[in-house]
Amino acid sequence: MKTYKSAFELVEDNPAKVRLLKAKFGLMNEVIDLINYKINSCDYTQKDVAVMLGVTQPRISRLLSGGFSEFSIDMLTQFKFGLE
Repeated sequence: MKTYKSAFELVEDNPAKVRLLKAKFGLMNEVIDLINYKINSCDYTQKDVAVMLGVTQPRISRLLSGGFSEFSIDMLTQFKFGLE
C-alpha cells in the first residue's frame, strides 16, 4: 500500500505541483485569517472586505467557505496585499 506525505499527493503525482498546491492552500488560509480578523476585530462586513478587494460579497463568502479551486495564487496574493 502506498503512503502519502500529504493529502495533495492523492490528487497530484507531480512533486512540483504538490508543492504549488501546498503553497496555494497556505496562502488561502492566510487570506482567510486576514478577512476573519477584519470581520471579527475591526467590525468589517464581508461586503466591506469585498469593496476593499474590488470583488463582490459572494466571492468573499465562497473564499471563506473554502472555494479552493475558484481562486488563483495571483488573486490570493492580491487579496493578501490588499488586506495588510
